[in-house]
Amino acid sequence: MANNPTVAADTKNKGSKSKIIIISLAVVILLLGGFVGYSLLSDSSEIPFISKLTEEPEPVEVQVPLEEFLINVSDENGDDTAIVKLEVSVSSYEEGAEELINQEIAKVRDAVIHVVSNESIDTLLKRENGSFIIKNDLKNRINKSFGEDIIDEVYITNILTQN
Repeated sequence: MANNPTVAADTKNKGSKSKIIIISLAVVILLLGGFVGYSLLSDSSEIPFISKLTEEPEPVEVQVPLEEFLINVSDENGDDTAIVKLEVSVSSYEEGAEELINQEIAKVRDAVIHVVSNESIDTLLKRENGSFIIKNDLKNRINKSFGEDIIDEVYITNILTQN
């Protein structure tokens, strides 16, 4: 039998193609292994698409509008003859806050009435940096009534005074 040069060349080509495939697979496996090892050993927040997968969702602000308040307050003479009509919304980023606020609405309303009724018209309308000072007092009093910081912000949506 004579040596067939075509068969020998085909065998040689198949061998070199197999080596190329094996080397390519080895390189891909090494790269993947290196990436997985790096991501496990390093902070995942440094790797953008990994950190997106493991990030906690952004907290959602919940706003709860309260029913209108009509509250007697002191006028500039110190008499309880002035009336304040007040509309307020409270907001929170706590999970389940809306349900808790609605369940405990009496505590929230009592806190607002307590703070506002202890003010005079002048102090009630006092502002600092363009915002009513009383908003912080309302937030603190409402959170105190819950025994924890649930309310993040108090919004005064309407205020009207009458002497």
